Amino acid sequence: MGDSHVAHSEAKLPPPRVYEQEYSFWPWGCLLEEVAQWVIQNAPPGSHVVDYMCGTGFLLDAIHSRRQDVSVEGWDISTAFIAYGKLRYPEARLYQGDALEAEPTEQPDIVLCTAGIHHLTSTEKGRFIEKVADQLHRGGTFVVGEETLSLFSSLQYASEHSAPSALLEAACDVLANDLLERGEYKISLSDLHELVQPFFIVEQQRWVWSPQPNEELGDIVLICRAREQNT
Repeated sequence: MGDSHVAHSEAKLPPPRVYEQEYSFWPWGCLLEEVAQWVIQNAPPGSHVVDYMCGTGFLLDAIHSRRQDVSVEGWDISTAFIAYGKLRYPEARLYQGDALEAEPTEQPDIVLCTAGIHHLTSTEKGRFIEKVADQLHRGGTFVVGEETLSLFSSLQYASEHSAPSALLEAACDVLANDLLERGEYKISLSDLHELVQPFFIVEQQRWVWSPQPNEELGDIVLICRAREQNT
């Protein structure tokens, strides 16, 4: 997860170290583990996994450390996050670049995007998903992790779990980013399905966390299979 596009330079982001600490105090850490476990259990031998808007490369390291036959590659626009990740996760191939323009070093079997799509404008979202479909192997998998949240949910969760002050400040920044449309453009679950369905079949949908039962708010993982017309 990370920020993907030029517009994201407007969003206030925490330092990479604080960014990773958020995974222990926000429900997002559970989603990243859910995605890592799915890839570990389902990636074909020798697969190539690409993570767009990868942040520091934390998720890729979680995958590669338990599936060393899988090669991993990540792209993020943030120079600071990529520099941090290259030092911390030397086994991951990490590159600084815009996810809308990035070309993977080899054709991926699996593409990941966690907490990335909501950083794109409505026009960019469609362009990005079509680009992923074009890049994947025929029948490849697109794993999407997204926040379909009310604006105050992350801040409330962090506060209830006694997060350090730096993480509470980061949660407030996310709230401001959303309110001001400053690099954050969260969408509903139905809108997310509408975006992916022209190019992918949603095979699984997994709620990882929701602030209230029986509501379409929370953190969700979609396992999407590329339609057969994609090459």
